[in-house]
Amino acid sequence: LIEILKKGQVIQRESCRKKPQSLAVFSTTHIHYLSQLNAQNTLVATVYGSRVEDAIVRERMRNNQCVNWENAEVGKEQVAVSGAQGILSLPYEGRNWKSFFPEMPVLPMFEYEERHPLGRAEWLVAVGFFMGKSKQSIDAFKQIENKYASHKVEQASQTKVAVLAYSGSAWTIAPSQSFWSVLLANAGATY
Repeated sequence: LIEILKKGQVIQRESCRKKPQSLAVFSTTHIHYLSQLNAQNTLVATVYGSRVEDAIVRERMRNNQCVNWENAEVGKEQVAVSGAQGILSLPYEGRNWKSFFPEMPVLPMFEYEERHPLGRAEWLVAVGFFMGKSKQSIDAFKQIENKYASHKVEQASQTKVAVLAYSGSAWTIAPSQSFWSVLLANAGATY
């Protein structure tokens, strides 16, 4: 059983009795979790395939082993035809895949809400459990955690950094307690 918590409250439970052997993902970011588990060959469908950098997944798309839904406007029929046995979903996209496929395991990926880089990396463990690769995912996360700790800088340098995003006609800056500010501070920059 996977329980997803938000501010201490369970917002979703997913029973993973049936481990998916093939997946559809709704964010190319989630492919990195599959790469860490050497599970790219389980991917049968992704959105925005043109943005995928993973060589194995790109080859699977070239060989028609992985469907490229170039935009995120994917319907239940497309998922059904893809052969996916599980879904890594985006909760904010507005589709309740569980209502369309009640027997299919669906893992809503809330990693984007994590404020700490290791919090985002730890979603690897949830993906591993979801796919029946718990030990492998825990070991992979521990390696990431150790590497992160070995590169963390204890005191900020004089380098000042800001993360800006441009959307339409406005620039925004990431908040001081965001994922980016933590990552940059741990790398020695002043945000």
